[in-house]
Amino acid sequence: MLETSHRNVLVVEDEALLALDIESMLTDCGYAVAGPFATWREALELVERSPPAAAIVDYQVQDGSCVELLRALEDAGIPFVIYSGRDQASAPEFCDAIWLDKPCLPDKLEAAVKSLFAMERRAPALLAGDACAASG
Repeated sequence: MLETSHRNVLVVEDEALLALDIESMLTDCGYAVAGPFATWREALELVERSPPAAAIVDYQVQDGSCVELLRALEDAGIPFVIYSGRDQASAPEFCDAIWLDKPCLPDKLEAAVKSLFAMERRAPALLAGDACAASG
């Protein structure tokens, strides 16, 4: 596996203003930002070339569902937050991921990113969706 940049966070978001807000929040917190990318295919190229330490991914972007990108992140051991307007129940294979509904308070997104760097692979109760419980 390629070496990751220690505090580099990939941002995949196709809503420009939201992408800028996320980028600003991350830089204010001391993270480097890869992107933002409006398509999952562009983001996947970056992951394959220069893996980030973590990612914030909108589930549905300009070129469709980010399932392939999310699987690549999982395969590479890169933790991620799914930040989406879609219902978590629509993606049961990612029910263990931290899933935040758009819009959310910046503090909640910041806490989710910090948890990724704390090596938390499961969402804290405050952040977790209930799709796993509903599907299980």
